[in-house]
Amino acid sequence: MDEKFDEMTKMLAGEQSRRSMLWRLGSGFLGAFAASLGLSRNSWAQAAGTCPAYCRSLGINPGGGNAFGKCVSNCSKCRDSGGTECGASGCCTGAEVCSGSTCVAPFTCPEGSACFEGCGGDPDCFCTPDTLSAPRCGNDFFCGTTPPCTTNAECTAQGFAYCQGPSCGGCGQVCVPGCGQGGLSAEGSGPKNSGL
Repeated sequence: MDEKFDEMTKMLAGEQSRRSMLWRLGSGFLGAFAASLGLSRNSWAQAAGTCPAYCRSLGINPGGGNAFGKCVSNCSKCRDSGGTECGASGCCTGAEVCSGSTCVAPFTCPEGSACFEGCGGDPDCFCTPDTLSAPRCGNDFFCGTTPPCTTNAECTAQGFAYCQGPSCGGCGQVCVPGCGQGGLSAEGSGPKNSGL
């Protein structure tokens, strides 16, 4: 500590411009502030560069339009709000997890799951295939309480988890609520998608 103080006094006593002296003092204060936050020079640079690195990992690079800038901006806004970036423009919040470039409930179907195999230990959460024949977890619901569909995108745009394929499920090819969205399983009457 004494050596640094000696260096500072020599620097102040020596001949240099005011601008140079202010720049060095400012850098010192900034370094002390970063150290108080537990950031070294390298970790501070890494923390500042994580969103650009994330976008590059998606194959989105600077140049060639503004896709890179939009991705970095979305990533920063998402992290600032406490979320987790998902793809170039998604932001998962709460218990959601990123699957591909879509935010989904943290329930996943077991490998090679059968029609209406349970998901995540929730008694109202079951596996059914989506329109692409991929097994997806969705909450059970009463038939007639969700809209018909042809693609997953139609359903996710309306707040549902996916579009159920025609091969499994008592309600046909309809939007399926995400696991944990149990309101639809309690509302309605008649047959349920699971038949239970």
